This record gives sequence, C-alpha cells and structure tokens, in this order.
Amino acid sequence: MSNNASINDTALITWPPLFFIRKHRRARHVKIRVTKTHQLEITVPYRFNIREIPAILEENRSWITKHLQRLQPWYPDVLPEKIDIHFLRQSWTVTYMACQSRLKLVCRPDNEIVLMGDVHNHETCKTLLGKWLKQQAKLVLIPLLEKLSLQTGLQYKHVTIRNQKSLWGSCTCDKAINLNYKLIFLPPELVTYVMIHELCHLRHLNHSPQFWALVAQFDPAWQDHRRSLRGTDQYIAPWL
Repeated sequence: MSNNASINDTALITWPPLFFIRKHRRARHVKIRVTKTHQLEITVPYRFNIREIPAILEENRSWITKHLQRLQPWYPDVLPEKIDIHFLRQSWTVTYMACQSRLKLVCRPDNEIVLMGDVHNHETCKTLLGKWLKQQAKLVLIPLLEKLSLQTGLQYKHVTIRNQKSLWGSCTCDKAINLNYKLIFLPPELVTYVMIHELCHLRHLNHSPQFWALVAQFDPAWQDHRRSLRGTDQYIAPWL
C-alpha cells in the first residue's frame, strides 16, 4: 500500500482499539472522546465497573471507528494492548486507567496488567512495563542458566539481567554473564541456545572452531538456532 492511500484504506483499525480509562468523582455518565493527542479516552464515574467497558465500546463502535479513521495517519500506537511472552507461553492484556495519582502497575488475575495514574505519559508507562518485564525475566532466566551450567559443567561467577540494545548475551573474562531481559520474548529453544553460547565462552572467549565444537556438543541444532536468531524481530514489540 502506498503512502497516498485514501481515508477508506484506514478501515483496518484493530478492535478493540487502544484506549485510556479516566475515573472522575464528578462524572455521572460515561463519556467517550478522542483527545488532541489522538488517543481514545473514556471518562467514567468513580465507582464504575470497568468490566462494562467492552460493551460500551461495541455500542459506540461506529462513532469510534469513524473518528479514529480520520486520525489514523497520525495515530501513534505506541503503547501495547497485549504483551506476548513466548518463552513462558503467556499472553497479558494491558489496560490503562487515567486518574490523579502517581503512575503504578498492578497485576490482576487472568493475566491482566493495569497501569493507573498519568497514563498519558507514554515514556513512564513504557518504563514501568519494561521494569515489570525485567523482573519476570530474572525469575525464569537465572534458574535456567543455573540448570544449564550444572548440565554442561561450565560454571560462571555472576549473572546480570539487563536491557542490552544489540546483544542477546555476553560473557566477560572474569566469568560474568550478561543476559538481555528481552530473551523472554523468544521461543525456549532460542533462549537455551543463547545461554549455551555464553556458557561456552567461559572456556573459549572467542569464536574459534574449538568454541563451536563445544557449542555443538551441548546443542546439536545450534546452526539452525543461530540462523533463527536473525529473524527474531517478529517477537520483539516495537514499543520496547
């Protein structure tokens, strides 16, 4: 599709669209509007049951679609409505609730994340979501690395889970391993390959034939896994 598409071409709006909930003590009715920053905002009474929101969206679907279509060329989908964690085989829905309080993240049953506070501050929202993902990564990546270390007999001294821009993992000369928290977005077999790769660097801090032979000893399909790592953009959310 070219950049000269007409407004009718924007009908492919995902449903339900990304929206923000604003609870107001003085509100008596539900109010839906599109803000100046091209965001769908739903204002509800303070004690309103937010589980009724999907039905309200459906009732106003025509109006919402019409107004979002007009804004679609400039409507930035910068915050996630869903987070898929492939390594854990989990899918989390994300709800945004605007209110006059410090922004905080709450996890609810049925894999739901709720951000409450100044949700229009997208950078802060993304920071909180990133911190939560990093915590989830620590809970699963560190035990797996320990398990693989015992299985291979390759022992490290320290592991750090961090946000690395261009590396999935790294190993230092003092036997410290760094792992990218975004590994939890990848399929399990690729996560295992990355960890085996870094553990093998504990013995060979290079990519010599001896290094690859050691990798093959613990991961016979390492070549396939290495190739698959080049196409992992499909797993990583663009907002990260």
